[in-house]
Amino acid sequence: MPKRLRLGSDSLTCAFTLPRALARFREAHPDLVFSYEHLDPESLVEGLLEGTLDVALMGLPPKHKKLLVEPCFQDEIVLVFQPGRAAPEITPGELEALPLLVAKGDPGLELLLRKGLEEAGAPLRKLKIFMEIEGLAVVKNFILAGLGGAFLPRVTVQRELESGEMAETRVRGLRLERRTRLVHSREGAPGEAVSSFLEFVRGGGVGEVVKGKAGRNGKIPLDRKRRKE
Repeated sequence: MPKRLRLGSDSLTCAFTLPRALARFREAHPDLVFSYEHLDPESLVEGLLEGTLDVALMGLPPKHKKLLVEPCFQDEIVLVFQPGRAAPEITPGELEALPLLVAKGDPGLELLLRKGLEEAGAPLRKLKIFMEIEGLAVVKNFILAGLGGAFLPRVTVQRELESGEMAETRVRGLRLERRTRLVHSREGAPGEAVSSFLEFVRGGGVGEVVKGKAGRNGKIPLDRKRRKE
């Protein structure tokens, strides 16, 4: 039977970056079969404990004695609109007047937004939320149609920012960065596939994609020196 690696995540960033990172990982493991599930944090923990998942990438790290949590990567959250829909820089008060879309399905992002906006003086409850949407692709389509802006991981909209299809709007006094963690079981020795993937992530295999260091084909040069955590 082929070796399998069962992955899960609660992060929109991972759904975008994992395909490109796994393309590189698969070069060294061409016979490996992958599965991926985007789940809520509770289901991810349950899967890790029950053995139906091997590794999870989580924005909300669990506190469980049977699970090991390690740093994975950090990404910036940016506010983007269709060009011309908002000024390049605004105040928290001006943010309250702009139509916004909220991307659902990423608990870590939702918590970060809630806390960050509260501290910046623009609590989420005062903002003009136009729509709550499941799915990154749908959110981006609404932005491109000019129906509102959204706070999204930079790596997920980098292509649109570079092409001019979207424009970034900075909110004065607000900077949002979130960390994604690598979570796996403490119990038992991991199999060969899991051990290889853990080493790949610890060496920056996913983080390099988030930082935009992959090539246009999504691959990271194999001779790149390993980044120390």
